[in-house]
Amino acid sequence: MNLPFNDLSRSETMSEDFFVNLAELIRSGHYLSGPHTRNFENSLAEYLCVPFVKALSSGTSALVLALKSLGLPERSNVLITANSGGYARIAAEMANLNSVYVDVGLDGLLTSKDLEDVATENIQAIIVTHLYGQVGEIEEIQTFCQRNQIYLIEDCAQSLGARKNGKYAGSWGDVSTFSFYPTKNLGAMGDAGAIATSSETIYGRIEKLSQYGWGTKYSIEMKGGENSRMDEIQAFVLSEKLMHLDSLNERRRQIWRRYEQALEGSSYRLIGQPTESFVAHLAVVDAKNDRDAFRSFLDTKGIQTAIHYPIPDHRQLGFYDELLSLPNSEYLGRSIFSLPLFPELTEGEVAYLCTSISKFVSDGRFSE
Repeated sequence: MNLPFNDLSRSETMSEDFFVNLAELIRSGHYLSGPHTRNFENSLAEYLCVPFVKALSSGTSALVLALKSLGLPERSNVLITANSGGYARIAAEMANLNSVYVDVGLDGLLTSKDLEDVATENIQAIIVTHLYGQVGEIEEIQTFCQRNQIYLIEDCAQSLGARKNGKYAGSWGDVSTFSFYPTKNLGAMGDAGAIATSSETIYGRIEKLSQYGWGTKYSIEMKGGENSRMDEIQAFVLSEKLMHLDSLNERRRQIWRRYEQALEGSSYRLIGQPTESFVAHLAVVDAKNDRDAFRSFLDTKGIQTAIHYPIPDHRQLGFYDELLSLPNSEYLGRSIFSLPLFPELTEGEVAYLCTSISKFVSDGRFSE
């Protein structure tokens, strides 16, 4: 069996009506800043229970504009983690801000305890990445930020639909960002992103920054503006898919639980929790010292895997800092890998993958 890591062609949300309506949109000749964009912004705001959402061209652009919208002095310190692909660091540099790293727990998430260790670093903002679809100690982190007058930015690129105590990821921060890259739980047919906020002031700045800094057309009122519009086709696609998000997230959790059961009794662990605070964007295995052997075994079974993410920021060639030590981030970079996890996996494929996992475990090829 050939089991892909992902297969976007299997999407079950694209009905015949979907294609009919998409064709009508294309024939309309209205491709930017139209009714579908407004509909998506309103629908996502309603879903998240926040007053303001701005649709944008990508998740990276959302992070950059979120940072710019805070009005921080240039080279202000922004606290980020090093284990989430480098996107926060790239955004901070694009916004002319300094990055200060903090280590994570073994679930890959920032903890409130870690924050106390850097309280003296003159931090102006914190980017909390809800990695793999998990929402961690967001309430405690929010309290820390409020107590220390620090802006809280949620990076929800992997966590749309996750809830904690009835609140959605994206509704805790001063400003929150989303990516709709095609492989996300809510994926576009190309690049797209969004920002959510409960602050009318921040939203007003984002509206200007997302279109050249314009206050009115051709009148630049803010420095640092760029072109970050979501097109109408992506807004239409996302509006359609948003209606199915909760059921698709539940299917992801169901598959994730099957993998957890297959690993039961081994020294390996699957990162996450089978609760509403986890939307199972990724099924990440901590394979300890056996990652290469485990992945090679699955490869012989025709099962594709991936690594999210193999190189922490401070060990990337472009960001290298030989003096910085982040033990948990470094451990995760060399021990984790991701199993296929998308809602359209068949029962047969899930069973085959679970049997393969159990076979590797039962052969005693795991670390003691």
